[in-house]
Amino acid sequence: IQGTEEARYLIEKRVVELTTVVTGKTSKGWLFYDTTQKEFVLTSVDGRGDLWVLKGGLEAYVITLQPKLQAFGQEMTIRFTHTNILKDSFEAIMESSIDGGKTWWKRSKQYMTRVPQKKTTAP
Repeated sequence: IQGTEEARYLIEKRVVELTTVVTGKTSKGWLFYDTTQKEFVLTSVDGRGDLWVLKGGLEAYVITLQPKLQAFGQEMTIRFTHTNILKDSFEAIMESSIDGGKTWWKRSKQYMTRVPQKKTTAP
């Protein structure tokens, strides 16, 4: 599956707004670092209008969703582990758990690559 994720800074480069399009479905997210809690926070609203809030610190580049009730009736936890972080790329492994984090199964591995924006010139 291929998709795009556009990121742009907001509020003095302290908040990143993300627009993600995968298989024709769009979601919006906002990523920021909470200096009081010393953790990253990613809030996201998917194409169905569901709100997701993931949090994590700098120690392992992992962000985790608190358990959230799913349509199939069970609570699920999701985590993203970011690896191979370079200037213009990184990998993110998405895993899920339905037993409070005792066991995890890999849902996807994402390969993110920065594509330079085309510069436009005024006529």
